Amino acid sequence: MNDTTAAELSTSEGLECGGKNEAYDFARFALVTYVGTPIALLGLLFNAFLVKVFSNRKRLQTPTFYLFLLAIFDSLICLIYIPFFTIDAFAIYYKNEKLHHIWHSYAMILYGTSRVVQFASTYMVVCATIERFIVVGNIKWLSFVSTEIGRYCTATVYLLVIFVLRLPAFFDYKVIFLPGCPSFEDYTFDPVLMSSEDYAMFNFYVISVVHIIVPFLLLLSLNLLIIALTKKRLYHHFGIAKNFSEMPQISSLLRKESIVSNRKHRSELRYATRTMVTIVFTYLFCNCFNVFITVMENVFKGNPLMFNEDGSR
Repeated sequence: MNDTTAAELSTSEGLECGGKNEAYDFARFALVTYVGTPIALLGLLFNAFLVKVFSNRKRLQTPTFYLFLLAIFDSLICLIYIPFFTIDAFAIYYKNEKLHHIWHSYAMILYGTSRVVQFASTYMVVCATIERFIVVGNIKWLSFVSTEIGRYCTATVYLLVIFVLRLPAFFDYKVIFLPGCPSFEDYTFDPVLMSSEDYAMFNFYVISVVHIIVPFLLLLSLNLLIIALTKKRLYHHFGIAKNFSEMPQISSLLRKESIVSNRKHRSELRYATRTMVTIVFTYLFCNCFNVFITVMENVFKGNPLMFNEDGSR
């Protein structure tokens, strides 16, 4: 027996059996496997298609670079769902001990990975929105951000910071096997970093504020500004009439070219902006409930909505 195994057994001897796994009734099992799993597979398929589309060299030189990264991270989120949720549901619902053991062997790896990927996915939307705001607002001193090199630098910095911030998630808990306990009560998640109050506070601000609330408010405000600036740019800049008082025939030709050019620019600006705004408002809509729950859990902890009938949270 090596030192690591001996240490784990010594640790497990001081722990009580893990609580019995939360049961899966058929409705819950069906929701996870027959609804959630097909959605995850479809999401994986469509995002893989988007990765293929956006991986074109020319597209990677444009703002769709962020959408390329977003598609990669969303693919990973869909991919993680199946081993993390579907396998767990099958193991518990069908009382499959082998799947139960396999699931606990990788649970914390997927848990930590999901934290990093979710964080990165959110901030790729933020990056794309900030660039769209810079372009629409014609902010010259930030124009580097909207260049090809600027995008690579921005994405690299964001991803490095995100990885550093969420790296501790891999060590929130330690999965400990308890050999003397009944089946499905023979694993426990022993708090490691989560046992520290300071880390719990850090975890709150990183997940709840930086990951959920700040992006939500930032995206909402930026998109309202983008819509306002786009309207102003379309109808006040492109809509200005040209005054051609001399050379009637030439001025007529120039006026026609100007109208065609303005229409083309308007169409391109409108298309790019609508695409980005649609993506962002979809994100905002999907995260409204998440923001509500986060605020309730951390600000209004004593609210009756946060407790079950038996008094449990």
